[in-house]
Amino acid sequence: MKENELRVGNLVLIDSDIWGAVSEIRSNHAKVLYKGEVNGEVSERISLIEFIRLSPIPLTEEWLLKFEFIKTYENPFIEYEWSLGEFQISNEFESYLGKYGDVIKSVHQLQNLYFALTGEELKINSLNNLHH
Repeated sequence: MKENELRVGNLVLIDSDIWGAVSEIRSNHAKVLYKGEVNGEVSERISLIEFIRLSPIPLTEEWLLKFEFIKTYENPFIEYEWSLGEFQISNEFESYLGKYGDVIKSVHQLQNLYFALTGEELKINSLNNLHH
């Protein structure tokens, strides 16, 4: 990923495997908070990760529901609505954002668009919700 794609708070994949939240952005690295295992114990960790090791999290129904989108229509497209009624997402899992016309294929893109539209962060409650 590139520095200009990310904001603090964006959710990303580390090494295409572990999900985490960006807590700081530097020129070639990002600090990422994630759940990691050390000596058999799982705990929250924070590491400085090179951008080359970071990748987008694909936007799926599971992620939309974690962000408290509500499924409102199912056929032929699946439509989701943000609980505050700000906007809708129509999704055949080649995601596109309904009336705004932007292509949204990853979690961080949805987070960034939501922030641009509302001035508020689109978050899930905690890293406890970041399970495969």
